[in-house]
Amino acid sequence: MDLVQSSRKLIQDMIQLSGSQMKLLLMDGETTPTVSCSYAQSEVMQKEVYIFDRIENKTSADSIKSLKCVVFVRPTAENIDRLVQELQEPRFNQYYLYFSNTINKYDVKRLAEADKNETVREVQEVFLDGIPLRKDLFTLNIHHIFDSTFNVKDHSAERLKCGIVALLLQLRKAPAVRYGFDN
Repeated sequence: MDLVQSSRKLIQDMIQLSGSQMKLLLMDGETTPTVSCSYAQSEVMQKEVYIFDRIENKTSADSIKSLKCVVFVRPTAENIDRLVQELQEPRFNQYYLYFSNTINKYDVKRLAEADKNETVREVQEVFLDGIPLRKDLFTLNIHHIFDSTFNVKDHSAERLKCGIVALLLQLRKAPAVRYGFDN
């Protein structure tokens, strides 16, 4: 149950499945720390990933049709919208889409409809939705979980649930939840 090694293996698989040739790794604000806590940039560069970019930066990477693009993002509405825009006007030769948690069918359909140039080669859920800090410790990096009355905010509870489920799927664990009769 080594979280760092498990994360490294999933990231390595993402990069290797895109084959040989120079690649760009496109991430979002939540998956960037996951990759950087699992791999040093120099290690990733040895795997033919030469450019790192954030999906939020619309103009940072110029169109380089000879590159493959490995996308690793959370399946949020904003990221799906950004990917739809990217696929409608592709800047790269091929796209390999990896989502850190489950993606719904509607979003997959939107991505397929946006891919008019048929540049997407793969779409996968990799269940890597936390930041591995040590072999036995990870964080979801969620701030301000409670509202002013110390109740858990709805979006924070949903994010916690998704993150824990992804962790269990990543480690291939089936938990046993126990609770008292009067809870």
